[in-house]
Amino acid sequence: MVVKKAITAFLAVGLTFVAACAVSEEQMIEHAEESFEEKMKADPKEPTYENDSIKIYKPGHLQVEEEDSYNIVLNDNDQMYLLFVGDNETYETKEELLEAQRMTEDPRYVDMVTDDDVNGYLIIEEMDDDSYKVIAGFNSVKGSTISSLSDVVNDAELLFEMVQSVQLK
Repeated sequence: MVVKKAITAFLAVGLTFVAACAVSEEQMIEHAEESFEEKMKADPKEPTYENDSIKIYKPGHLQVEEEDSYNIVLNDNDQMYLLFVGDNETYETKEELLEAQRMTEDPRYVDMVTDDDVNGYLIIEEMDDDSYKVIAGFNSVKGSTISSLSDVVNDAELLFEMVQSVQLK
């Protein structure tokens, strides 16, 4: 009887802990919004990687899979991060931004900042299989990846740090 109560108590505490650690979609959106606002105000990180055309901040845990003059494919344990340089469009509205990204449905989150010399955006789109497409753009650079719900905000921050740091040679 005592063992049964102990097991029940252990399971109840364990399930409460797991539920407390789980991230809801609403929490993810709230954290993404806060993070986007902070990153737009932050100074760019110093580049740590360069090729013939660009310099970019690349965290050490990411490996370059492929690259050409204006595109870089990075990998972190089977998660791909795609970076594109040359998106020279300036979007006046969220609708223009989404149309340019070829999105036919409203994403879970979209925000953009357009100032005199700074254009930034973050888009989080739910995919069919409980994953999310994350797109971060800054001036003429765009980055994207596919994330799980629990990794969306971290991946958005990582993408934004990279796209914000790009320097053309």
